[in-house]
Amino acid sequence: MEMKGYNLSEEYGTLWMLIHQSYRIPAWIVYSDEYEEPIYDLVEVKMPKYGDYSIGTRGISYSSIEDGEKGFIMDCKALKLKFAMPDLQLKNSN
Repeated sequence: MEMKGYNLSEEYGTLWMLIHQSYRIPAWIVYSDEYEEPIYDLVEVKMPKYGDYSIGTRGISYSSIEDGEKGFIMDCKALKLKFAMPDLQLKNSN
């Protein structure tokens, strides 16, 4: 999958680190692969103030009940998640 204008990543360890640094990351998951072209769903990946990580959008959660980094990586792989890598230089320059 390619999204014009975005550098997408599957570096789930990096994503885990980013959400623990309070980043809220846009990502795409495979919603359905029953057709010739997969259907993707746009989600947000974050670490809520209270609770475990969250992969989803308003009203829909794609996170499992697994917790910790190992469960997070398993979820990301199962969802074929690709996330928009933030420009970390922008944060460091502020």
